[in-house]
Amino acid sequence: MQIDRISLQGFRNLAEATIELGAGVVRVVGRNGQGKSNLFEAIHLLAQGWSYRTRRSSEWIQWGKSSLLVRAEGEVSSTTRKTAISLEENGALRRVRLDGLESSGFSALLGAWPIVMVGPADIGLVQGEPEIRRTWMDALISQYSVRGRNALRRYRQVLRQRNAYLRGAVAQDEELRVVLDETLIAEGYEVVQLRRELIDRLTPAAVEQYSKISTGQESAGLRYRSSWGDGGEETFRERLHSLRQREAELRTTLVGPH
Repeated sequence: MQIDRISLQGFRNLAEATIELGAGVVRVVGRNGQGKSNLFEAIHLLAQGWSYRTRRSSEWIQWGKSSLLVRAEGEVSSTTRKTAISLEENGALRRVRLDGLESSGFSALLGAWPIVMVGPADIGLVQGEPEIRRTWMDALISQYSVRGRNALRRYRQVLRQRNAYLRGAVAQDEELRVVLDETLIAEGYEVVQLRRELIDRLTPAAVEQYSKISTGQESAGLRYRSSWGDGGEETFRERLHSLRQREAELRTTLVGPH
């Protein structure tokens, strides 16, 4: 993969510019406040369809401006790739383009360029709450796997539907409850399997790198543990049923890969 060119208009504090990146390692050097982090944010946005700093698209637009346009050109797997995002009216109107095809959703760019963002906040992967690790895994899965992207989308959809049922937003019907439960279990277990497969893929590299860091004095490994342990769908089902009364009180789903 190679991003050759970034064009920016009205993005945060960056002046209107076209930046040629070139091949190999690229270092961005400048004083504090000049926009180095903003440039990386723009690249991440064009590559993944989301910002690692904020989900409020209105914050991307430069102060005093009413719109923005960011574009990237380059190559992925020997194929020319172009992505673009334009926003108007404080982020209310959006246009996204991937290789000439237009969409109104940022998710169209998910995985357009395979990249990894590493920053100081990533210490949260080790020290932070489980939600940080779940988000990181799901973002990585969505980037390299269409199957994973679709599974995560289906799970979030049934989770929304089930929570709506628990809140009383739809008529209470035991048959519907069973359907929602079984769909949640099936789709949720698929997400768990995807996360386990990801950890299996990452483990050899993690073990090797940790050994290098510790000069062979220590060993490390990776393991995914879900909220209901290492069991399968039946264990998930038992845990879900055991929390039925509590879920009715809190009106939300209390177990699952979310």
